[in-house]
Order: sequence, then C-alpha cells, then structure tokens
Amino acid sequence: MKKRSSTMVRKHILIPPKLIAKIESIAKDASIAENKRISFSEIIRRALSNYNSTPSISEEMMLEALLDSVILSTNETVKRNQGVRNQGVRVNLPQFNGYF
Repeated sequence: MKKRSSTMVRKHILIPPKLIAKIESIAKDASIAENKRISFSEIIRRALSNYNSTPSISEEMMLEALLDSVILSTNETVKRNQGVRNQGVRVNLPQFNGYF
C-alpha cells in the first residue's frame, strides 16, 4: 500500500452486502494484477480519487445524441398518433351525421 502523506481517519459507513462482495472481489482482482495485497479501503480510496461528478466531453456528446434520438422518436410517434386519430375521426364521422 502507498505511504500516505496525511493522517488517516477511521470512518464507519453502511454498505449493502452485495456492494461489499463487489468491493472485495475488486480488491482480490487488483491484488492479483498488482502482485501485492490491495485492501478493501484502498479500493474505496481509489474509487473516490477517480470519481468525477462533472461529465466528460464524450459523455456530454453521448447524452446529447441520446436526447436528440429521444426527441426525434417522440416527434415521429406524435405524428403517427395524430395520423391514426385523424383517420379514426374520418371513419367514425358518418355515425354522427345527425349531430353536425
């Protein structure tokens, strides 16, 4: 494990069992890959060090493309539904001849 320049503080946190198993598995795989023991805590520290709440440019581009696709699909669905509704009105209008 790397030497830390600052003092460590013990903090108790609640983690669901499935997440604990996943972190333990990652630590085991990292230990094998790096040929040294990687602790559960080290995996948490690495994850937090690599966490970036700001999306990257490629993530933003992907989200923008996804939204464009959703908007296009929604517009096409609305047009199709309007066409079906218009056809239904034309077909059903003769039933209401006496009312108009």
